[in-house]
Amino acid sequence: PNHNLLISQGLIVDKEGFVLVDENLKTNIENVFAGGDVIGKDRSTVVHAVADGKRAAVNIHKYLSSRGGNIG
Repeated sequence: PNHNLLISQGLIVDKEGFVLVDENLKTNIENVFAGGDVIGKDRSTVVHAVADGKRAAVNIHKYLSSRGGNIG
C-alpha cells in the first residue's frame, strides 16, 4: 500500500513498512485508523480486510461518540 503521505505526516510503521495500530486499530495520528494488509502480512486476505474494516468502523463510532461527535 502507498502510505507515504501519512508517513511524511508522522505515521509510525514497523521495519517492514506495516502501519502500527493499537487494539482498536488506531494509529499514532489523531483520528487515523488502519486495517487490512497495511497493518501486517497476516491481514492480507479479503476476509481479514473486511473484518478489520468492520472493527475499525465500530471503534471509530465509539471514539467519535466519546468525543461528543454527532453520529447519525
